[in-house]
Amino acid sequence: RGAKHIIDHRAGARHVALPDRQPDLAEAIALDARISLLERDYTRAEQSFQRVLAIDPRNAEALVGIGDVRRARGDDDAARDAYRQALALEPGSRDIEQRLAAPPPRKWRLDIGSEVSDLTDGLGDWTDSSTGLAYRLTPQTTISGHTRMATRYGRTDVQIDGRIDQAFSATVSAYVLAAATPDADFLARYSVGAGASWRIMAPAKALGPFSLNIDARYDNFATAEVTTISPWVQVYVLDGRLGLSARWVHAADDIGTRADGYVLRADVAVI
Repeated sequence: RGAKHIIDHRAGARHVALPDRQPDLAEAIALDARISLLERDYTRAEQSFQRVLAIDPRNAEALVGIGDVRRARGDDDAARDAYRQALALEPGSRDIEQRLAAPPPRKWRLDIGSEVSDLTDGLGDWTDSSTGLAYRLTPQTTISGHTRMATRYGRTDVQIDGRIDQAFSATVSAYVLAAATPDADFLARYSVGAGASWRIMAPAKALGPFSLNIDARYDNFATAEVTTISPWVQVYVLDGRLGLSARWVHAADDIGTRADGYVLRADVAVI
């Protein structure tokens, strides 16, 4: 006999087939679990995979699914335990071995950068150095802090900022930031900003992901207030080795002065 119901996304609902036969029932529940995992409903996904194991304790696919849920939640040790159990049921499975071979995700990231500009017309040398430390709180949330030291006209400003990045789905993410410069001479005394990214095309062969992005920022200087809005697009080609982006920058201050510009950028991965 066939299934009693089918998957239905209308009005936000999802009903998964419930066949009369046990093997078919396990397959239908596993399908529901995979869909829940893609939708980042990890609680439902793990419950469904556990139901599959209750029906078929030797179902390696369900164990792999549980491992995927745990890895998505950031618990790599528990994920590997599930993968090992699955591999014991399917020795030599390349798919499971690849999951076990994947390095654990790093929670900490350190970024250090510095640049020097040699300017004409008696402006002297400008320097700009930064150090940033980021921590991946969950697979969806990253918090970070940066310290920036800049010199202009023989003066030095030190700026400190904090940022939160949040992924709401596999395609949509956003961030907020705040920065302050104690005793500012030329940098903004304080700044606030936000941005969002929407991936409208997933990687497909040679063409990588394509995304629409927007950044907005308010800077409060000692002598002016500046608001900047910058929409931009980004695409990767050549299997992700070449990234191309185009950005429009619109800035306006508190007395009505406006400026517009464009930024074109290419990033190449040589290895």
